[in-house]
Amino acid sequence: MKSKNQRLEAAKPQEAATPNAPSPFTDFPGLVRHLPMYGARTLRTLVKRKIIPSVRPPGTRKLGFFLPAVERALLRFQHGGIEEAA
Repeated sequence: MKSKNQRLEAAKPQEAATPNAPSPFTDFPGLVRHLPMYGARTLRTLVKRKIIPSVRPPGTRKLGFFLPAVERALLRFQHGGIEEAA
């Protein structure tokens, strides 16, 4: 018969290959941490002007950002135009 500790060890879920893998989704404070070269006020202005893409889940005031799309949008803004199709 197994002891209580052995049963608890067997019941633990297996660890993922990459624990705490960074998510490509973030909120506004995470966006500010991800883009330290911009201030919070500048980022708010870019979101308000629809230069940085964001989503607002229904019924909330919180904004969500997909970091790869944000980076592409900032590069497009830096180059001064619309992304050319390759």
